[in-house]
Amino acid sequence: MRTMGREQQRAVDRDAAELAGIPTLLLMEQAATSVAKHCRQLVENMNQSISIMTGKGNNGGDGYALARLLRADGYHVRIFETCAPEDYPEVGDSAINRQAVFGLNIPVYPASVYHAQPGIIVDCIYGTGFKFGRPLSESLKTLFKEIETARQQFQAKVIAVDVPSGVDGNSGLVEEGAIRATHTVTFIYPKPGILSYPGRAYAGHILIEDIGIPADFVDRVYRGLVDAGPEVIDADDIRSWRPLRADEGHKGTFGHALLCAGSRGYAGAGILSCRSALVSGCGLVTWLVPEDLYQGLATASPAALIRPRPKDTHDLILDFRQQCQKREAVLIGPGCGINQETELLLEQSLRHASRVVVDADGLTVLAGNEDLQAELSARTVRKLEPAVLTPHPGEFYRLYPEAKGFPEGRIEAARDLSDRWHAVVVLKGAGTIVAIPECIQAERSTWINTTGNHGLARGGSGDVLAGLMTGLLAQNLPLTEAVCGAVYMHGLAGDLMSEAVGARAMDIAFLPDYIGTAFRVNEW
Repeated sequence: MRTMGREQQRAVDRDAAELAGIPTLLLMEQAATSVAKHCRQLVENMNQSISIMTGKGNNGGDGYALARLLRADGYHVRIFETCAPEDYPEVGDSAINRQAVFGLNIPVYPASVYHAQPGIIVDCIYGTGFKFGRPLSESLKTLFKEIETARQQFQAKVIAVDVPSGVDGNSGLVEEGAIRATHTVTFIYPKPGILSYPGRAYAGHILIEDIGIPADFVDRVYRGLVDAGPEVIDADDIRSWRPLRADEGHKGTFGHALLCAGSRGYAGAGILSCRSALVSGCGLVTWLVPEDLYQGLATASPAALIRPRPKDTHDLILDFRQQCQKREAVLIGPGCGINQETELLLEQSLRHASRVVVDADGLTVLAGNEDLQAELSARTVRKLEPAVLTPHPGEFYRLYPEAKGFPEGRIEAARDLSDRWHAVVVLKGAGTIVAIPECIQAERSTWINTTGNHGLARGGSGDVLAGLMTGLLAQNLPLTEAVCGAVYMHGLAGDLMSEAVGARAMDIAFLPDYIGTAFRVNEW
């Protein structure tokens, strides 16, 4: 599913007015009608107050139109203006709806007089117009504190129109004191900033409405955009990507994954990666383990081919290079340790593996080695598929220290690193970001995941994802579908496990057991 950031919304609104002849005033009316529908569903009785907070832009215009519609239904509506009267425009769509409010004698007050109370509060202050880095005024902070008090102490419903005020609708970055909505009504497609954290935490329940622009017209507008923005990995995408499995297939048909994972004290990382690769559907899994751990791990996963890694450096390089060239996908990093051996294995996998996933210690080694970074970037020059990097935030900042102050947030930071290194970047966390560079195998794209829960915030969760992703890549799924499919299924397995045992009690050792159910739910 697409998202609609500021640039995309401006393009759709402009083309709807200029090319299709749809008056922007009509679009504002449609937006207000959609919000009114949800207000009616949430209001408890006709006497309950509906307080509409308005700004001076088009989001405020939605609020004035909303007030008129709800007043016509007999609801107790009041408007609280966040700007001085002289700051509101005298012409334009918002001005027309504001004048109608005064003509109908709907009560209008300065926002400074609002005090927390039960009822419905509608945020029509900024919408998509807010950009991170613009501090909220003290008067708005005071108002937002009252709204938060109403939400917490009086269980007021807070409905944000398009985007909660104080949240950047593109990046998801949040200014201190932003409104926390219980519901966000957004139009045509969700805004990326309410899907990506921390903005997602402020949006509450997201409701997507159309505003009367035909879908095929919106499609044409998007096809003409240089940057169509990130997309959402949703169930429709996942089902459309369902890989076909031949009934007459055998273990060689479904690919061979090679895993280099685990070391003394971190054998569990290898076990988790191996188990999740096995349940991914690939035909064979070879797991290379340190020679001194081989005896203890030889029977850890009976379905896998478990082999010791040679201790001699020359033999190790030769053996691993041959393995990389034979296997459909390679995983390097989980629990491997930060040492010279990991550097050698990573170098060989970047040079010779047709598909490679770099995780955990592999990423830490990569972060401090410019030669390995050059090998990573050179894969596309050698006509190899871009490597897949799967950092959590701490690893991401080691790979890309500049991202700590990145003004456009985690979505753009992931895209930037992906473009710099010509690699797929899977920035893990709540609302995982997948950034795919333009290459022979795929178009440049960015994806936001919506599955998963805080129960996955445990050691070992990333090892399960890495193994699952490597297993899907080994089956020769298209790059985007394998990576995004793994991220989505991993999160969904976590959601299924949370339903079964509760998020607090989730033991990641059992997470691979839920991957099969995640596949079945999506007809994989």
